[in-house]
Amino acid sequence: MKRRPDGYVRYSDDRYVHRVVMEEKLGRPLEAGEIVHHIDEDPTNNDPENLEVHTNSGHRKMHVVEQGRDAQGRFAK
Repeated sequence: MKRRPDGYVRYSDDRYVHRVVMEEKLGRPLEAGEIVHHIDEDPTNNDPENLEVHTNSGHRKMHVVEQGRDAQGRFAK
């Protein structure tokens, strides 16, 4: 297995572990546009209970909401 600098783990054939685990959990291949989210935001934790599927747009929106805004309405860092 290979680990990227950001923590995501890949098998030697370049498939991401979290995506393979989710496909096994769902019993089907992931569809185009489906994103696998790590609930605890730890990309090394590929426990099936820590993974959930989102659409690409739903995943982006979720992270925007989590990011929050400051008093001036700007995205907080």
